[in-house]
Amino acid sequence: MEQGCRRIAHLSNDRKFEIFNNRFLGYKKALSDNGIEFDESMVIETQSNVLDGRRAAKLLLEMETPPDAIFSSSDFAALGAIQEIKESGFNIPEDICVVGFSNEPFTRFMELTTITTVDQFPLEMGRKAAQVFLEEVGNTEDTKTTQNIVLTPELIVRRSSSKN
Repeated sequence: MEQGCRRIAHLSNDRKFEIFNNRFLGYKKALSDNGIEFDESMVIETQSNVLDGRRAAKLLLEMETPPDAIFSSSDFAALGAIQEIKESGFNIPEDICVVGFSNEPFTRFMELTTITTVDQFPLEMGRKAAQVFLEEVGNTEDTKTTQNIVLTPELIVRRSSSKN
């Protein structure tokens, strides 16, 4: 939205899963926070793979008014969307900005169009999970505790969404 985008599509994985539903809800909140009306036709359910990202981008590009940005809940689907957008003659990010999610290693090594993504810090997530597991294993009491640990994700801005 800082890039001037107003028609922002979302490639959403299966929202029955909390992780993908939360990303969808975050997308809707970001639209609302920026005075952009939610449009259900701009949400395409995908799997987390390149082919589905291509399929979804093709559907979006065939719209009477295509999006000027795509937020994908998966870096793999974002990669597919980028491939389809480029093959259709559009430029990234000049015509359509693309943002993925997960900070997969390939996102920073793509030639010309590195992918903007959200880093979830998987190593830190693994450390925290191991720490909680070891604490529970070492717990000699009959009671179990529940911990809710939230790691703040970080937006890593790269070429796929930066028009500057």
